[in-house]
Amino acid sequence: MVYIYGGAFQGGSGSDSTMGPEYILEKGIVIVFINYRVNIFGFLSLEGTDVSGNAGLNDQVAALRWVKNNIASFGGDPNNVTIFAQSAGGSSIHYQVLSPMSKGLFQRAISESGSALNPGAFHNNTQPYAFSLGAKLGLNTTDAQQLANFLRNQSVDDLINNLAGIVPEDVSVHLTYEPFVPATEYSIPGEETFLPSDPYTMMTTGNFNKVTYITGANIVEGKFFVGSDD
Repeated sequence: MVYIYGGAFQGGSGSDSTMGPEYILEKGIVIVFINYRVNIFGFLSLEGTDVSGNAGLNDQVAALRWVKNNIASFGGDPNNVTIFAQSAGGSSIHYQVLSPMSKGLFQRAISESGSALNPGAFHNNTQPYAFSLGAKLGLNTTDAQQLANFLRNQSVDDLINNLAGIVPEDVSVHLTYEPFVPATEYSIPGEETFLPSDPYTMMTTGNFNKVTYITGANIVEGKFFVGSDD
């Protein structure tokens, strides 16, 4: 089993102590916890540049390919792999089911309270937020490649500390809306494309990996955000 952590695509870690594997290990299952890039580092997307988007999801594919090629050395079966996760991790699982790059890398998938169709899990276009961030950091340009090069030269702290306010208030329609999440990719010649279309189109046209898939949500999924007087 391969676990992909959640965190709104903004944070998280494969070493999260709250997701201990003890119960699963007692069942004689080999479990793998992976890491992937998040936030602007994993989901910056700029048209006409060498930053096509969804680097974080590509990281997940790289991890699944490693499992496919190496898990037998750790007592696992490369032809009997289940990927599972919750929240944004659950959305990641859905994305892996959709992506042609993931074909044959797993046989079963479980999304717990997460979907690629969640409002906070997909944007059609994140470029305006990248240009707004560049302007906050001192670069006013309409050249996407210039922006990509500029952002690469900024410190991690400067990038993270200047994210606030780059999404207009009329766009930020819910509490989980973040500027840099999975998006439709801009293809680069000679490179694989993780997400060739938007999730809804891929689902309705049957353009996804046909694997055993369990998905679900909690009855009061949004209660964490709205609070309660109970």
